[in-house]
Amino acid sequence: MEKKTIRVGLSVIGAILIVYLFLSWTQQSHFFGKETTLYQLQFPEIDGLLEGDPVFIRGYEVGKVTDIQLLSSHMQVEIGIDAQTQVFQDAQAEIMMKDLMGAMAISLYPGSSQKRLNSADPIIGKGGADWGKLMNSVTTLASMLEKEDVNGWLRKSEKLLDQLSQGTQLLNSA
Repeated sequence: MEKKTIRVGLSVIGAILIVYLFLSWTQQSHFFGKETTLYQLQFPEIDGLLEGDPVFIRGYEVGKVTDIQLLSSHMQVEIGIDAQTQVFQDAQAEIMMKDLMGAMAISLYPGSSQKRLNSADPIIGKGGADWGKLMNSVTTLASMLEKEDVNGWLRKSEKLLDQLSQGTQLLNSA
């Protein structure tokens, strides 16, 4: 009976260990994942950014958004990036659209100063353009223009295009 109890106990411990290792591997945490450094970013607004959204440097994914907090004067965004990535004191961050479906990401400009950024010091970020803001701007601009203004603008654009076409023809014939 005692051998059976030990065998069952070891089987349960083994199963728990296997589940833990599997979960660690799928979430790329602990000894399966890359070591990350956490940085704090401050934005006036986050334009639909979510936890888990990617962080890019020059188009290369180096981390992800790990936490978002609403503070009284701004949004605090915590990112975890590869610990080998160097971030300097003049670093900047911008929220950008990742794709046309509205997914967001952070574009991190690591800076070029001689001093590395302490991970406790915040990076002041700025929001990027998104489709909602763009459409609101176009609607506002369109409502400000009168029909006569648009027709005059179109006539001037036609003249400009004609002149460009003539110039291109002259260059091609020379």
